Amino acid sequence: APTAVGKRLAALPTHPRLGRLVIEAAARGAGARGALMAALVAERDIRRRGRASLTAHGERGRSGSRVEDSDVVEQLEAFEEAEAHGFSAGVLRRLELDPALVHTVRQSRDQLARALRLPRAPDASLDDERAALARAVLVGFPDRVGKRREAGRPAVVFAGGGSGELSPESVVREAAFMVCVDARRQGPRTVIERASAIDAEDLLDAFPERVESYVETRFDARREQVEQVAGLRYDGLVLDESVRRDPTGDEVAETLARAALTAGLHRFVDMDALTALQHRVQFARGHGVDTPAVDDARVEEALRLLCTGRRTFADLKALPLVPTLLGMLPPAARRALDQVAPETVSLPGRARVPLNYEAERDPWIASRMQDFYGLSNGPRVARGEVPVVLHLLAPNRRAVQVTTDLAGFWQRHYPRLASELRRRYPRHSFPEDPAS
Repeated sequence: APTAVGKRLAALPTHPRLGRLVIEAAARGAGARGALMAALVAERDIRRRGRASLTAHGERGRSGSRVEDSDVVEQLEAFEEAEAHGFSAGVLRRLELDPALVHTVRQSRDQLARALRLPRAPDASLDDERAALARAVLVGFPDRVGKRREAGRPAVVFAGGGSGELSPESVVREAAFMVCVDARRQGPRTVIERASAIDAEDLLDAFPERVESYVETRFDARREQVEQVAGLRYDGLVLDESVRRDPTGDEVAETLARAALTAGLHRFVDMDALTALQHRVQFARGHGVDTPAVDDARVEEALRLLCTGRRTFADLKALPLVPTLLGMLPPAARRALDQVAPETVSLPGRARVPLNYEAERDPWIASRMQDFYGLSNGPRVARGEVPVVLHLLAPNRRAVQVTTDLAGFWQRHYPRLASELRRRYPRHSFPEDPAS
């Protein structure tokens, strides 16, 4: 069933938006000016040549010299001045008002006033009714609220999405929040022709159901840190916001991890070590070890663990990602990995030689030839199934032989190489029987 307000709106000779404006103004004791304001909003600018404004002495001047709360109230002032002088032709010319539009506005105002049994003349000064008129405009246009992007700049963001720019001739030059009464497209831009300033408190008071509180955790890319913001939004438009730069909790770790992944793991992790672990685990999986692959999902899980208790990119420098990934393995899988695909092997001349695991290549090591002396056969991995590829290095650290058959190398190739190496490196030992 229609509400009492709905019935009143249906009986008014104007758009429901403007009807709400008038009814709200009347409820606040500014009905006469509310009717006039609705009539002004219903028409285009009543001035003939651009926007003009009242100076402190009542003379008309360009709006660039004037800062006001409302473009509509500025027109209302001009109309009331003309009416005070009987709408004489001379006054209309001086105020640069369009006589035909002024006549139309006057008729519309009178119709609304009669329909609502409102007085045609205001009961109070305009200054006393400014707040009531501003609230009335908001009630009529709650979906046209905007916020200035930056103080002193014309760019405005709209509640619900979208943006525009205040006309250079608008007198609303300082307000942070406003009702964008009407606008027009100018090429790719939306130009706000008339606006009416409001306060954030007006939105909270008039439409509490459209205001939501929020707490969000987000990453500040400029500061490279996670922060927590809390505030109020009106139809998605931020009214007020505070920032906490030392938040804690799981959401902080999750946000930092996402930001780190976006920036690239290479900023925080030894990528060579990570790749080596991935190949090592893949080798072990190919030789019967039941362990999860070190895929992207696993790496992301480890990164999230490491982000716990951290908030900034600076906190992530030199992350121990590989030890963390190893620590995530079940104990049995970790033992099997070490047995099948060890990180190092021992040689007679060197206790720990790093094993290199690469995609589609057998594991290999590189060490000085002298480190292999006393060894008849090279080491094996995968529980003895796979011989390690041996890179035997000369004193200049260059490989003189790459082989999996160390015994064959000692027999067939070493005698000739040793003779040459003794001449080139007389200070180094090249025995006749290196395997013993």
